[in-house]
Amino acid sequence: MPWTARPLPPEKTGNIRLRSRFGESTDERTEFFPESTRPFHQNGTYPWYSAVLILVIGVILFLGCTMLNNQLPKPVYIKGAKQGVFVAENAIHHLQHLTSMGPRVVGSYENEIFAVDFLKREIGFIMQRAKPQHLLTLDLQKPTGCYILAFRPYGFVNCYENIQNVVVKLSSAGNWSSSAVMFNCHFDSVPTSPGASDDGINCAVMLEVLRVLSQTDVPLKHNVIFLFNGAEENPLQGAHGFISQHQWASEVKAFINLEAAGSGGKEILFQAGPKNPWLLKMYADSAPHPHGTVVGEEIFQSGLVPSDTDFRVFRDFGNISGLDFAHKANGYVYHTVFDSIFYIPEGTFQHTGDNMLALVKKIASSNELTNPGQASDGRVVYTDVGGLFMVYYSEFTGTIINMIAFILSLYTTVYNIMFVGKGLNRKQLLKQILLAALVPFVGWILSGCAVAAIASLLDACGKSMSWYSSPYIIFFIYYCPVLVCCMFLPLIVNEARIGFKNLLACEHQAQLYCTFVQLIWTFLMLLSTMFELRLSFLLMLFVLFPTVANLVVIMSKNHQRMSVWLMSLIGSLAFPTFLVLWYTVLVFELFIPITGRIGPDKNPEIFIGGISFLMCILATSYLTPLIVLVKKGGTFLGILLALHLAALLAAIATSSLFPYSANVLSPTTQRIYAFHTERVFYEKEGQELKRDAGYWMVPMDRHGPETIKTLFPEAQTTENDCKDKLLCGLPAFTVRLLQICKHTLWIPSPAPVIHNPTKLELLSAKSLSKSVRRLTFNATGPDHMQLHISPKPGVKLLGWSFCQDVTSGEPNWNDRPTYFIHYGRGLDSPPWQFWFDLEVQSLSNDTILDLALSGQYMTSGHQISPIFRDMLSKFPDYAKVVAWTSSYKHWQF
Repeated sequence: MPWTARPLPPEKTGNIRLRSRFGESTDERTEFFPESTRPFHQNGTYPWYSAVLILVIGVILFLGCTMLNNQLPKPVYIKGAKQGVFVAENAIHHLQHLTSMGPRVVGSYENEIFAVDFLKREIGFIMQRAKPQHLLTLDLQKPTGCYILAFRPYGFVNCYENIQNVVVKLSSAGNWSSSAVMFNCHFDSVPTSPGASDDGINCAVMLEVLRVLSQTDVPLKHNVIFLFNGAEENPLQGAHGFISQHQWASEVKAFINLEAAGSGGKEILFQAGPKNPWLLKMYADSAPHPHGTVVGEEIFQSGLVPSDTDFRVFRDFGNISGLDFAHKANGYVYHTVFDSIFYIPEGTFQHTGDNMLALVKKIASSNELTNPGQASDGRVVYTDVGGLFMVYYSEFTGTIINMIAFILSLYTTVYNIMFVGKGLNRKQLLKQILLAALVPFVGWILSGCAVAAIASLLDACGKSMSWYSSPYIIFFIYYCPVLVCCMFLPLIVNEARIGFKNLLACEHQAQLYCTFVQLIWTFLMLLSTMFELRLSFLLMLFVLFPTVANLVVIMSKNHQRMSVWLMSLIGSLAFPTFLVLWYTVLVFELFIPITGRIGPDKNPEIFIGGISFLMCILATSYLTPLIVLVKKGGTFLGILLALHLAALLAAIATSSLFPYSANVLSPTTQRIYAFHTERVFYEKEGQELKRDAGYWMVPMDRHGPETIKTLFPEAQTTENDCKDKLLCGLPAFTVRLLQICKHTLWIPSPAPVIHNPTKLELLSAKSLSKSVRRLTFNATGPDHMQLHISPKPGVKLLGWSFCQDVTSGEPNWNDRPTYFIHYGRGLDSPPWQFWFDLEVQSLSNDTILDLALSGQYMTSGHQISPIFRDMLSKFPDYAKVVAWTSSYKHWQF
């Protein structure tokens, strides 16, 4: 994007007038002229409403991306359906039957009996109608085991006993194969939720895919294993039980995992691999509605999403590559009572079914499945474009493309600088370079500071999450100030020229700004490439496309024509900007509902404000400096600022942007956990030291503590308990709660009625050596229990019965390591027996171990007492409280 900036000598100005008389154009919108040839105060060539027009076009593009995201195929019904076609109506019927059972928690009768019988019955019907060239084998697995699940930031031991997996193998009756692709869903659900989207719909889809494949005329080359696992929410136990113990696990060479983080919409591919790029290629080539991006994969694997899937287990414990899909729309109902079939469009069944049927057939018919290791090298850069088609290439190819973009970008940058330098001395040129580099960058910094200040202000006023039910308000609260900050500095500099008067016209300054924006993205692209971040392809688009447009302008010798340069720049940004707006739709669709479950200790405004800042900068970085080409650009900034202030005032001073809604058609609920808890503390002799009871309240968002304290003024913080009680003296059912325990609340209450109390018995304490003691225990209680242990100072945990390795012992409690063990079981399981080997530095009669045992009565609704139900009824309609009875008992040994 070159320009001519040489000031013409005064004696030459007459020639300009002479050429004008001969009819040659001197319109500044077409030809670049030095600043000395026109009045200095003329600071723009386009009317201020042209900026409004650009903004309107951006809004239209965003709405178009939203429409594309909501577009689903028409469902196929049983009547008139062709053979070999996925029939959405069949899958809908399956899901209706499955969700009619209610919540299906591991260990519950609904999960272990009703759901298993339903799956066995439906699979039996499919086996009866299968064509003779297909062989279907059904197996009911009841695995028992333990393993370390390395969640971040704290890992834990995950133990299970007699959980259930329903497994079906589809193979050719006349062609034996030792390779299989596995198709996985889970039929269990979290407490209180019907689990329609998580993960009932995917089990329904798998049943229909099994039906279609079993009735095809030509059998597949390889086997397909359908794993309906019954313990994913526990978490991730069914997958481990299969991949580590099942007789068919050794056949699995690739897998497809189906999950949910929302209800309905398109399923998105958000994890692929590790390695084996052929899997991604087969999805892109076979799926009629491809939808996925490596950006989602890198975001998910960064830990920003507070969830995990069976993909981790198959990858880490089976050393298998696979594809991970999830529905993400309407995440407000995820893991709530609203997760019902009512909120899932029929088109979602068809979208997922069409894609999965085509994908399974493609993989099961491939040569690569026989020996996937031969084609296992490398990772893939991939993205869909508006859900219409998918672009993919290897990471190595991506690096080559990035390097080409880097070299071309440097060339055009140097060319532009050298061209302007012909009319400036070295000092003047350096000043212009410094100005052009600093103005956009400082504008970005100012906008980031503005976003942080706004986020802090809203949080300090107790008015965060105004966008939770009204996402559109994000534009006014965050996008507007970012745009204002990015345009304000170029506009002010162009008006004042602070010491650089008569060097460059505003057109030349705009080009110079855009050149250095390109240079910033160029070096950020290089940095992300060096760190092997595949999302660098997005930065590459904002480097390569403007660079190529710039080269075209140079080669066509139109570098002095303003209209040509401007149109080429805007045209080159069309595709990158569309893709950023597409990602903006996807990112906000996912992360806005997630802010309702990130915990009370995090400011969600920083989260959403940060995303807004990044997306806005990426989409508009080349456009905001062009404000210097607009007459009365301050008018446009004034409009944006007024819109921002109006939205900010509405968020702070009115209730019109209240975060939550109880509207059953589109609920945006507040999430709170409530546990009616009995606590007992024992001395080292086993005598009871203290007993109390209360409601342990766990708010899952920023406003949760305020909601609870308003309803129950007697609520007390638990921060002090965390200092002198193991696990804060609280029955945490998941290791993820350890991060927010001190932000939870305790309300004293009468003790709950518990029919199957937890019991811990020390079976033996023997010395294995002079300094090593083994303590063996027996625990009984409900189907969900947790152990939390902490050796005393001078005592080291050497081993245990759960697995070979010992976790890192985090988090620390009073400078002591702690260890978390989760236990879940199916029906008819024996008592839980385990041991610890402890190295004791000096023999004494002092205690060597603190041990807490928690019990979760989440599968027994009748154990919620009337007084507990009365307490829960006080919450407003928009607050959906997940509640059950629990116990916490602490011993010293």
